[in-house]
Order: sequence, then structure tokens, then C-alpha cells
Amino acid sequence: MASIPYVLIDSFIEGTRCLAYYGTHSFRSGYIAGRLIRGQVSNDDEIAIFHFMKSGNSHSQQVNRREEGFRKFLLDNGFNGTIHSLTMHTDKRDDNIDRLAKFLDGHNRVKAGVVFNSRAHVLGDYIMQTSASSKFRLLGYDVIDANVRYLKSGLITHLISQRPEVQGYHCVKALFRHLVLKESIEPVNYMPIDIIIKENIEYYNNYI
Repeated sequence: MASIPYVLIDSFIEGTRCLAYYGTHSFRSGYIAGRLIRGQVSNDDEIAIFHFMKSGNSHSQQVNRREEGFRKFLLDNGFNGTIHSLTMHTDKRDDNIDRLAKFLDGHNRVKAGVVFNSRAHVLGDYIMQTSASSKFRLLGYDVIDANVRYLKSGLITHLISQRPEVQGYHCVKALFRHLVLKESIEPVNYMPIDIIIKENIEYYNNYI
């Protein structure tokens, strides 16, 4: 029986026999995030990496690679400050707010943070309930409405976008080319890494 062709989107899974992958280079995406955060802090400030996950789950390979790239940029460019890591569970809102407030109160040199998935807005909700909201700078991923709201307010300074609609289009097209046109398909297809700020968000779209 012939194997069923499939295409991976957004997150590449090593060891699979997929027809193709369409998505960003996770490590390079994190490296760029490191550059963007580095430009907002002094050399002895502190930075926080915030992980959001469901209880009992582990970090995805994509998030791990983004974090590796992020740390690599800071290492390559002489950042001497401390990089903290704080994990929050999506089903424990009140506990998260309390833990974040205590963390920020106890680490007043933490000036910026990064969330390596689409939940930067959740952290934004929490930060707005602390005394750090006026001075904290946050970087997140994915241009969704909740993230855009905080981008426009200035709490989120940058969003890294992956154009999921475009990825999906190319995945379907690759399957069509393979199954119908019998064409060969490039196995790894990295998509552009878009950097969104409040000054260009009005002109950004995911159109193909």
C-alpha cells in the first residue's frame, strides 16, 4: 500500500517522511527576536522568557528552537545580564497573576520579556494588573487581534509573524502539484520572517 503524502506547516518535525515543510526557520526567528529585545535593554538589564503551556504538557520543538536562537544572539553579542525563565499554565489564571507580580517585584531589573508563541496577549493582560505595565517591553509571535491590541498600546513592541494563511496555501498547492501534476516538491521551504510594529500594522495582511 502506497504511503499517504502529507505536508508539515508552521512547525517542522525532525525524523518524519513528509512531502514538504512550509514555515519559518525557528532558530533564525528566535535569533531575530534576540536582536529586537537586545535593542531595548542595557547591557546589565535582565530579560525574562515566559512560557505558556497546558498542565502536563512540554514545550514544543518549535518553541525550543526559537529559545535557542534567542539565547544564541544574546551570547554572540555580549549581553551580560541575566536571562530568567518563567513557566505559566494556561488553566491557572489567578495563580499566574500572583506569580508574575511576585516575580517582577523581586526582579526589578527585568525590563523586557518574550513569549515564543501566540500568547503574548495573555501575559499582557497579567502585566496590566501589575505596577510594571508602564515600563515593561514585550515581544511576541503571531498577528492575532489580542496581540495587535497590545502592539498598538505599546506594551508589545514587536510581533513576529509567519503568515499562516500563506503557509496553508503553499501546503495545499504542494499536494496538488505532487498528486495531480506529478511534479517534484522541494522538501524544506522556509517562509519570510515578518517583523511587525505599531507603525506598520495598519498596512500588514496575510494575503497571498
